[in-house]
Amino acid sequence: MKLIHVHGFTELEPESLIAKQYRKFTKELHWNLQVQEFKWNTLEGNLTKLVANFHESDRRVKEVALRLVEAIAAEKEAVILSGHSLGGAILLEALELYPDFFNLHSVILLGAAYPQKNILSQIQNINPRYYALNYHSPRWDLVLNQAYFNAKGCIAVGSKGLLNPGIFENLKVNCTHDGHTGYARLVPGIIGLLAHTQEIKSAEKAKKPWQPIAIGNTEDWDDLYHIDGHILQRNCITGYFRIIEEGGVHRERFYSKSVIPLLDALAELQNNHLSSVGGKVVEILNSVSGMTEAHGRDFYRATPLFNLRDGCVLKTWKNSVGVEHIFIANGDGKMVFGGFVGWVHSENLRQAIAEIREEFA
Repeated sequence: MKLIHVHGFTELEPESLIAKQYRKFTKELHWNLQVQEFKWNTLEGNLTKLVANFHESDRRVKEVALRLVEAIAAEKEAVILSGHSLGGAILLEALELYPDFFNLHSVILLGAAYPQKNILSQIQNINPRYYALNYHSPRWDLVLNQAYFNAKGCIAVGSKGLLNPGIFENLKVNCTHDGHTGYARLVPGIIGLLAHTQEIKSAEKAKKPWQPIAIGNTEDWDDLYHIDGHILQRNCITGYFRIIEEGGVHRERFYSKSVIPLLDALAELQNNHLSSVGGKVVEILNSVSGMTEAHGRDFYRATPLFNLRDGCVLKTWKNSVGVEHIFIANGDGKMVFGGFVGWVHSENLRQAIAEIREEFA
């Protein structure tokens, strides 16, 4: 597996800080993920061309996007794509040009310098196996909120988010544009999310707070991901992560120095909320050959098939390439199970659904 990061507009160093952070935290988890920075000639080595190149960046973005498409298409294994600033714009253009990458694991946008008003019609057809996350900073990213807005006369995706996010999740953070106070500080959490999909473990443990007191949203916390009624956050000062309940009054569930044990603890918490009927149904589905964990965003695309005796609902969805997905919603409408199988195992899934209908509907 490979992570390809597209750096921003003024990057002149051999490797960007964000790419270095990806490499550092991947190594700390002992995860054999290749990290590659997609280099493109931003200023042609001449700082006096900064303003000129900025104003002609639309043309440059489209040119480099074509090269990026070729580079991604050449990859044989699963690919994680990341883009910062104008690199995020290049990444969006590449996905718009060619949304059908079969080996797409996840897409990460970090302060993308791309016009929010631009219509992205084809990008809604991308089908990453796990994440499509757009991190935007509406207050502290002054490069996008001021310099970009003044030069381009429009709002950036990295400032206010995607207007029509579709498969993407807009996540508001409090990052500056560059440096250690910028989007690079999100990388430890992002790597944790990605590593968890590959069953990478951490030596850290999830801890519970002394008491489940109500807490407010402060600017010291960045949202990393929303998970079935919970929010995963990172403290920008201490580097700690926490899981809090979503809603008007937040309550802290767990905290840790690593994302991975928090995701494990949350999964265990959700499993404990399953009834005996739901638990048996999950066992049947997990026993289906080729069953793979589905992404939570596809849960909202699924349609109800039938109700279980305990009030849970079995839901199904088929993506654009015909891959069948199966979900279970609890009585509160929250996802407690999500999975999918490839074409070769579709009949096995249908037989399992028939068995569930007969015994538990």
